[in-house]
Formats: sequence, C-alpha cells, structure tokens
Amino acid sequence: MTRALWIFSVGLLVLAACSSKSTPGSSGSSSGSSGTSGSTCAAPFTTCGTGCVDLKSDSHHCGACATACAQGQACSNGACVIACQPNENVCTTGDGGSSCVNFQSDDANCGACGVRCAQGQLCSNGTCGTSCQLNETKCSNADGGAYCANFQSDNANCGACGVRCAQGQLCSNGTCGTSCQLNETKCSNADGGAYCANFQSDNANCGACGATCAQGQVCSSGACGTSCQPNESMCTSGDGGAFCANFQTDNANCGACGATCPQGQVCSSGACGTSCQPNESMCTSGDGG
Repeated sequence: MTRALWIFSVGLLVLAACSSKSTPGSSGSSSGSSGTSGSTCAAPFTTCGTGCVDLKSDSHHCGACATACAQGQACSNGACVIACQPNENVCTTGDGGSSCVNFQSDDANCGACGVRCAQGQLCSNGTCGTSCQLNETKCSNADGGAYCANFQSDNANCGACGVRCAQGQLCSNGTCGTSCQLNETKCSNADGGAYCANFQSDNANCGACGATCAQGQVCSSGACGTSCQPNESMCTSGDGGAFCANFQTDNANCGACGATCPQGQVCSSGACGTSCQPNESMCTSGDGG
C-alpha cells in the first residue's frame, strides 16, 4: 500500500513539471505578437522590410516598397523624376518622360516649359530674340543649333560652352563651386533651384533676382541702361556683345575685362586677394558670401 502511494506521488510531480514547461511557451507567443504590432511606423513613414521609409522621397522605395528610381533620378512626391541642376527646371517631354531645361537659354523651353522660339531666333535671358543679350555668348549644341549662355552663372555652360557643373554645384563668376563668390548673391529659379548672380552687372538679375534688362540694354551698377555708369568700363563678351564691369570690385573682371579671381578671393582696388585694401571694408552678400 505504501509502495502504491509512493508511485502515485511521483506521477503527480511529473505531471506538474510538464505543466510548468508549457506555460513559458504560451507566454513567449504572446510576446512575439506584441513585437509585431510595435514595428508600425509613425506617419508619414511606412514599414518596408525591417525599416521605416518615406515613400514620397526615398529613392529606394519611391511610391511603394522596393520601387527604386533609376540612376540619375530622384524621388519627388512618390514619383521618380530627373535630378536637375540647381538652375534647371523639369519639363515633360512629348512621350510623357521628363527632361531638365534652362528657361534662360533653351530655345524649346524659353521662359517656361514648351515655349519654343521661332525659326532663326534664340532664347536669351528667358526671351526669344534674334541675338544674345549683351552679357551672353552664343554657343552651339550637338546638332548644330545655337543658344545663348551666360558663362558667369550658367551651370551648364560655366566659363565656356558645354562646361557643366557637377550635381549640387553652382556656377559663380565662371567657376563651379559649392557657394557663390563674395560679390554675388544666391537666387532661386521657378522650381526652387539655386544660382549665383551679380546684381551690379547681370542683365538677367539687375539689382535683384529675376530683374531682366530689356533687349539691347546693359546692367550697370544694378540698373538697366544703354551705357555704363561713370565708375564702370565697357567689356566685350565672347560673341561680341557688350557688358559693364567695375574693374575695382568685379571678381569676374578684376583690373581688366575677363580677369577672374580664383574661388574664395575678392577683387579689391583692381587686384585679387583674400582680404580688402586698407581703405575698403568687407561686406556680406545676400547668401552670406
């Protein structure tokens, strides 16, 4: 009888041990479920794989998870678009694609998408005409067509025809860089891209961003006119057009027409240097230069 009671007690102990082992399993299952709900991303982010992404701007998950934009494209509002230079705008092509254009010099998109200049005309400073503005030079594209470019500020023709600045750089005084020269101010084009302008001599930004001089006029000391101010000299651009320059302070014409100061230097009393002359003071432009 005692032996039977002992066997019965051992059986109860084994049963209790098995029951205690199953309890953590069910508890672990509940914990795993909690982990799944905890991975939900806060707006405006969406869960893709193991991370949170913004489908409106993530080039690897553009519009939907794992939808990657092609090389050279960017994700904008959930759609892949061409990543344009700072002074260019995105226009839609005839087949529904996208292309980058410069409204200031593109004969097929002069001033706005789809505005095409007539046969024999050129787009100069966003306006169709028969010749380039005084501060612009005539260039030729791959198929022999002509267009106008400002070598001092055009990111696609910086310093010469066809010299394109790298993505994220700006053309300032004919040199590609990450910021504007000391005598220039950063302006924004129609789509928010940036470019550099000299308010004293830029016919497309005379006195302020976007203030364009009329055909045949020149920007001198920040005002449009038919001749240069007393403290300025008339220079000639590559295609024979004229523009005004202050040889004492103009980084692109320091001491003489076309004498450009290197990046980071300033023109003071007609000489390039890293500081001003004793009778001059260093001032800051609109973009902090």
